[in-house]
Amino acid sequence: MKIEKAELHAIAAIKNIKYVGEIREDSYKRAVLHTYDAAIHLYNDGYYPAANQNCHWCADMAVKLYLWKKHLVNYTDYHNLPMARILNWMPQKEKAETEEEKITAEKIKQAIVLLRELHELYEQFGDYMEMVEEYPEHLFGTAKNDLFDEKIKPKNKEINKIQQAARKAILLIDTALPVLLDFEK
Repeated sequence: MKIEKAELHAIAAIKNIKYVGEIREDSYKRAVLHTYDAAIHLYNDGYYPAANQNCHWCADMAVKLYLWKKHLVNYTDYHNLPMARILNWMPQKEKAETEEEKITAEKIKQAIVLLRELHELYEQFGDYMEMVEEYPEHLFGTAKNDLFDEKIKPKNKEINKIQQAARKAILLIDTALPVLLDFEK
C-alpha cells in the first residue's frame, strides 16, 4: 500500500497476526486492521480529518492489544481509558538482561514517542469538535468536493495543513504498528 510516494509496511505486521478464537482479542485485532485500512482509504479519498481520527483509533486499539498480549496489565484496568493516558503509565522493563531485550525496550520507547506525536496530531486535526471551530469550511468535505454539494471555498492553506497532518499520522502509525504487534519479543 502507498500514500503519495511513501510505501507503507504495517499492513504486513497486521496480516501476520494470528487469530486465536478468543472473541475480545480477535475483535481488537480486526479493529486494528480495519481502522488502519480505513485511514489509508480516507486519506486517499481526501477525507483528511477522518483519516487522522482513524489513525488514532488504530493506535488506541494496538496499544491496548499490546498490553493485553504482553500481560503487562489486566484488560479491565485500561480498556476504557484513552490512549494518551495509557501511554503515560505504560509499563517499561527496567532491566533488560540480553541485548535483544535492550533492543526491544528501545523500540517500544520509540513507538511510545511516535504515538504521543500521533495523539498531538489527533488533538489538533482529528478531533471533530475542535475542527468545527478552526476549519468549519472543511469539516464535512474533502479536498475534492463538499460532502453535501454546497458551494464552499476552503482556504488551500487549511486543507494543506490538514492533509499534511493526516499523512504524518499515517506514517507515524505505520512505523509504530510493527513494534506493537510483535508479541513474540
